[in-house]
Amino acid sequence: MVIADIRAALAGSTTRDSCSIFPTIFVPRPQSMDRAPRPGADWAIAWYRKRGLLADRTRMNLYGYPGILRDFYYERYSAGEPEETTALPSQYQDLAAEFERERGALRDAIGDTALELVWDAVFGEDGDEMDLAPGAPDLLVWAPDASIWFFTEVKSGADSLRPSQTDWLWRNREIASGHYVLTILS
Repeated sequence: MVIADIRAALAGSTTRDSCSIFPTIFVPRPQSMDRAPRPGADWAIAWYRKRGLLADRTRMNLYGYPGILRDFYYERYSAGEPEETTALPSQYQDLAAEFERERGALRDAIGDTALELVWDAVFGEDGDEMDLAPGAPDLLVWAPDASIWFFTEVKSGADSLRPSQTDWLWRNREIASGHYVLTILS
């Protein structure tokens, strides 16, 4: 599936009459998944990256996409005083520049208007930045050209959405509609 196909599927997602319809992407489950146990989200990230998309997972509170969203939020609402930084060793400068490009593409894709909705969806309405909202999706995926972004929950085997995840979708249907995909490792 290419970015245009995902974009078309997202455009077809809708919430009407208390019924939400979200696209599902079926990803072939790698045979090596049984030999090298890794979370399904890691396999899904690799699959999306091979198709030219960028992705990050929730991981721990200060890392992954919640950490990136936290940075965006503080950049937007800070007093404008730059933080003191130290120069990176040369071997890390290219990696830091690549991370900043990826981060910038996500910021551009989400935009200022949706940032508050995304913040509330990920951290909950109380905005406690140290705790993720129950049911927050596994991944945040976006295109390097900032043309698309979406959340995705990754499922494998007989796994299904937990009640906290369906509750998350219902509470956040405004932002999830057009920005949510279910990824099934089959």
